[in-house]
Amino acid sequence: MWCYAGALYTGSLTDYGEHFESLDLDVRHRLAAAGDELRTWTDRYRLHITTTPTDTSCLRYRLAVVDEWVELVLDPSW
Repeated sequence: MWCYAGALYTGSLTDYGEHFESLDLDVRHRLAAAGDELRTWTDRYRLHITTTPTDTSCLRYRLAVVDEWVELVLDPSW
């Protein structure tokens, strides 16, 4: 689960990736710089976000927690 703008969200890391994709580019940059905290009912984890440019002017985001990760390729122009 994670909290954003005062609302609590639950789901998998893939669900968080879909949430991350819906955010404004500025918010994505802030989260990539600072990371985020994800929680289970008993533990908390630091989400690490790395950003890599692609050869097609898109950005590849890798969202990783412990031994699980999700990769997103997003066009920063939309």
